Amino acid sequence: MRTEAHRGRTWGVGWALANGATLMVQVGALPFVDHDTQIDFAVGAGTSAVGVISTLASPVTWLHSYDECDAIERELSRAADAQAFGKSWLAHTGNVLINGGAALALGLGWDHWRSAAVQGGVGILVGELMIYTQPDGAGAVQLAVSPTNGGALIGLAGVF
Repeated sequence: MRTEAHRGRTWGVGWALANGATLMVQVGALPFVDHDTQIDFAVGAGTSAVGVISTLASPVTWLHSYDECDAIERELSRAADAQAFGKSWLAHTGNVLINGGAALALGLGWDHWRSAAVQGGVGILVGELMIYTQPDGAGAVQLAVSPTNGGALIGLAGVF
């Protein structure tokens, strides 16, 4: 559980910082670019903000490594559920809807089709990389419980 908690925190904070940096660069550049580019950067900053919020709000980012047996079992179950959801079809669908929606807003709203293609393509690619790199080892962990010692946890076996 300690390994998964560390991997989750590294993943979440790392992607939040990467998306935050992209957000800051785009917002910081707004006063120095023409109006059409401001629109493109503002939409890009919005999707970067969604990336920051989604990783910081993800339960995978904030897993705990408890020491008592019952707490470990509960947290491991929560971690496995959170990790499975983070790689589910809903995560992929959300990624496509957010980035595709931003691309359509640029194209249909402002006739910035070239920027829309870049925003949509790069946004979906980065979103899929975030989903792909999310830790997923909690689901593979098996708890070894001994019935002779009142169900005390005697070990964790699995692939990390």
